[in-house]
Amino acid sequence: MALYLKSLGHEVVVFNPLDGELGNRSKKVGIEVIPICWKKNNYYNPIFLYRLYKLIKAQDLDVIIFNSFIDIRDASLVSLLAGVKKRILRVGMPILPKLNLAYKASFKLGLSHFVAISSEIFSIFDKSRLIEPLETDTIPNGIDVDKFDFKLRTFNFEN
Repeated sequence: MALYLKSLGHEVVVFNPLDGELGNRSKKVGIEVIPICWKKNNYYNPIFLYRLYKLIKAQDLDVIIFNSFIDIRDASLVSLLAGVKKRILRVGMPILPKLNLAYKASFKLGLSHFVAISSEIFSIFDKSRLIEPLETDTIPNGIDVDKFDFKLRTFNFEN
């Protein structure tokens, strides 16, 4: 997705630990990586939140795309305060986060858009009522099993 947006002329940055796989792959293809240490319960740390706010504000972002629940819990409200217009969560697993106050606030206040990669995932989140105030979409992102040729190969490991 980042490469596609970059090919359209958009500036793309990735907030990721420098030693993380996404950060390494992003650097290899020429996408700027801003190092950040995502940890469980960062949203309780006012110093982390202030630094994150300053990082996001300095980038003058119009759109931020989150790929995990920890990311939105730590950064969706901060990105709203930093002036990011579109705060999108892309979900690829049919698993809800805990329905505690931190996640409810992140969804209902911190996000503006929700994108599921399948109708099954969309349905699970829709039933939870977490995504009620958000603009939503389903963008298929996977293997179409009706078009995929499953040819199995066997390997001989005895040689």
